[in-house]
Amino acid sequence: MIKTGTAIEPELWRASESRSRAEGFYPRYAKRFFDCAGATAGLIALSPVFLGVSAAVAIASLASAEPGPVFFSQRRVGKNGQPFSLIKFRTMAPAPDRGEASVTVAGDARVTPLGALLRRWKIDELPQLWNVWKGDISLVGPRPELEGFVAEYTAEQRRVLRVRPGITDLASITYRDEAEMLAEHENPQEWYRRMVLPHKLALNLDYIDSISFSGDVALIRKTLAAVFFRRGKRTGLAGQVSCGGPALQNGEAASGIVSGSAE
Repeated sequence: MIKTGTAIEPELWRASESRSRAEGFYPRYAKRFFDCAGATAGLIALSPVFLGVSAAVAIASLASAEPGPVFFSQRRVGKNGQPFSLIKFRTMAPAPDRGEASVTVAGDARVTPLGALLRRWKIDELPQLWNVWKGDISLVGPRPELEGFVAEYTAEQRRVLRVRPGITDLASITYRDEAEMLAEHENPQEWYRRMVLPHKLALNLDYIDSISFSGDVALIRKTLAAVFFRRGKRTGLAGQVSCGGPALQNGEAASGIVSGSAE
């Protein structure tokens, strides 16, 4: 397992000197307004869902042999390498936090029956609207990773830490069936670290270099289509992996939601 540290050193997030779209008007100013408006609208409109799911998780927890909280929080790395607590509905049986970077695969015994349903429809991710409203993350942006994984980023990969992470991104859509894909490998964590994560980061760097309002809206639409209609086929590395295909080069396109970290 990869042990996490207590903080990410500044040199782990400093980017190269080259300018990118991440320094333009939209990402620096308008994107935050878009996030606040979207998160506020989502929290209000989905409040009945929040109440219903919270009650369901609480009831299921009381009926189980190992009761636990409604929400799950985990330390992730945000903009400029600053750690924050990412919030989700709890989908796993309670377990002590061992401070290790890990992945979750399909069929994981820790996932509760209700948790599997919440994961299937990505309902467990909804509390992250609160993270958006607080300013920890954005509606769209690179999915935040655990400190143990971030500590291994190359200098180029650390450029993803120049922007706020997000609830969804192109990599999340591409790897929406990530848990099933990882379950096909004998050592899923090592496969994630060596093959999946570098490809995700390449997609994230492409996003940062072409960030725009229209692009964010398009990614939100694609995310909803992928979740509710299962549209878009597995492409790129996500499509090759079960056949043992090689990883794509950084510039190769992929289309098509899910972080590899636990919960």
